[in-house]
Amino acid sequence: PALRMVSVWFGLLALAWVYRLGRDYHSSAAGLYAAVFMAGLTLYSYYYAHIRMYTLLTLSTACFLWIYLRLIHAKRPIHHYEWVMLWLSTLVFLSTHIFSITLMAVVGLYHLLLVTKNRRWWQVSAIIIAGGAPLLLWLPVLLKGFRHTSTFSIVTSNALTPPEIFFNMLLVYSNSLL
Repeated sequence: PALRMVSVWFGLLALAWVYRLGRDYHSSAAGLYAAVFMAGLTLYSYYYAHIRMYTLLTLSTACFLWIYLRLIHAKRPIHHYEWVMLWLSTLVFLSTHIFSITLMAVVGLYHLLLVTKNRRWWQVSAIIIAGGAPLLLWLPVLLKGFRHTSTFSIVTSNALTPPEIFFNMLLVYSNSLL
């Protein structure tokens, strides 16, 4: 029970950060709708009671996006603790689950194409790279895992096609309403 409470704690904190993210960058109503929507997802509430990393992934994603947007849109000097928070949230976000790399790629494209290139742009880029750099130590293990998995015929024969993946994701995130 104590280990399960860690997931519950991370899950509740994630709801609060999602609310704050929506409130700070759109409106209070947007933050409330996002938090209520997320709390109502069957998939999300299912992982509250499991000793897994999914609620931590949601929390670290919300924290990372919030501090990233706060730093690139700030019109004031940045405090040292905010740089540490960006570094730490990047590290936790990327080290929690391999699929976080996809969201990081989207943030990277946004950062590269839509954010004004100034001194702060370089600082944010450097801190994010510093947050992800320790994970390069895991690259040989990751590549070995990919090679090992791709040789199993059961894995390759049972893999979903892109339309099946899309439909299953819609099914999961619609609480099976489809």
